Amino acid sequence: PAALMAKLELLRDLHGAERIDQWAEHLARGAWHPLVRDLLENHYDPAYRKSLFRNYREAPSAEVVEVGEAGRAGFLDLARALVRAHG
Repeated sequence: PAALMAKLELLRDLHGAERIDQWAEHLARGAWHPLVRDLLENHYDPAYRKSLFRNYREAPSAEVVEVGEAGRAGFLDLARALVRAHG
C-alpha cells in the first residue's frame, strides 16, 4: 500500500487533491474494489481513450464490440462472431 500511495501521489497535479485523498482513504481501509473501479474509470480509461484517438486515425469509426464474458469462452465466442460478420 505504501508503494502504491507513492505512485498515486504523483498523479495529484493531474487529478487534484480531493480525488487523491479519496484514493488514499480507500487504500488505508483496504477498500480495493472502489479504489480499482475509480482508478479505472477516472485515470486509466480516459488516458487509454486519449492515447487511442491520438495514435489511431481510424479509431473514431472503429466498430465497438461488447464483451459479454471476459473469460476464454466469451472471447472465443466474440472472435467467432467477428469472423462471421467480417470474414
